Amino acid sequence: MRALTRWAAPVLALLGGCSSDQVVLMIHVTNLTPDVTGLQVRAQLDDRPSQQVTYAQKLDTLAVTIAKDNIGQGQLSLSLLGVGSSGCSSAGAQYNATVELSSPYLEIDLPLELLTHRLCKVPKGSFMMGSPATEAGRDSNETQHTVVLTTDFWMVDTEVTQQQWQSVMGNNPSNWKGSDLPVEQVTWLDAVAYSNALSVKESLQPCYQINGTMVGWADGLKCTGYRLPTEAEWEYAANPATPPRTIYAGADTADGVAWHSGNAASTTHAVKTMTANGRGIFGLSGNVWEWVWDWYQGNYEDLPRIDPIGPATGLHRILRGGSWNYPATLARVAVRTFTSGVSNYDIGFRVVRSSP
Repeated sequence: MRALTRWAAPVLALLGGCSSDQVVLMIHVTNLTPDVTGLQVRAQLDDRPSQQVTYAQKLDTLAVTIAKDNIGQGQLSLSLLGVGSSGCSSAGAQYNATVELSSPYLEIDLPLELLTHRLCKVPKGSFMMGSPATEAGRDSNETQHTVVLTTDFWMVDTEVTQQQWQSVMGNNPSNWKGSDLPVEQVTWLDAVAYSNALSVKESLQPCYQINGTMVGWADGLKCTGYRLPTEAEWEYAANPATPPRTIYAGADTADGVAWHSGNAASTTHAVKTMTANGRGIFGLSGNVWEWVWDWYQGNYEDLPRIDPIGPATGLHRILRGGSWNYPATLARVAVRTFTSGVSNYDIGFRVVRSSP
């Protein structure tokens, strides 16, 4: 990406003057498509979130102002997502630069580029995690309890497909072959590695520190690269944006929203062949089980109620959502199962990004 430097006059015209104690970055967003109706912007200065982001009136222009006395090393990281009327995004851009006091005015062109995945915004909030005692098929590890999520996040609108996996990882481990079929036969570690590789591909900071079979997550929910959802994030996203909750992701009956053993004919199916839930997210119930971040703990109601990320250690990782070879009752949004992290032809995953 080549920065096109223009000076002072256009900047001053837009801002109505410019203070000598500010550094101004003027961004002209290019490659806008008709479906982009807004911009989601996140700025970090010297690894600290910057609150001094000012939007111009036009969609294709953004002004970022930084007080000079806030600049230490001057390392600015700016992430943009082009958002449609549905609240989802298919295009974005990343800009990293060193802000210099000697150059207080900078104007650049920044093109939006097609993302590997379509992302849908899931605003922070609270919900009742688990299932009511009267729900058919309910297990004893689904105790209802209130959970609060304090960070917005973006969730990929489908399970990772084989085409998407191939474009990032260069291979295809799946048993059932098809570009629009969910990738499967991926271990939990494979899903973590994909998350980091996708972050690198889109010029984002990888979330995970991987050393053999050991995986660290130093920045937790503050990390803005791609990662696995936490168990709480997964269930929250599977629920409607407004109550009441639904038994499956998008409905109280399975057949219109989930591929399960009663309708899947013993195979996986292309993503987006069932109805999305109210957040625009497909396939959270059925098709393939989905890895999440957390180690399994049966009594999850004893974990912290605010931004839970599971216990620090464990023997098994959690799977959510059910699959093509299990009955519909196991595709309920509250179902919790687990395995040691091994691959199987009924296990896939999807990824998320925090939006702090």
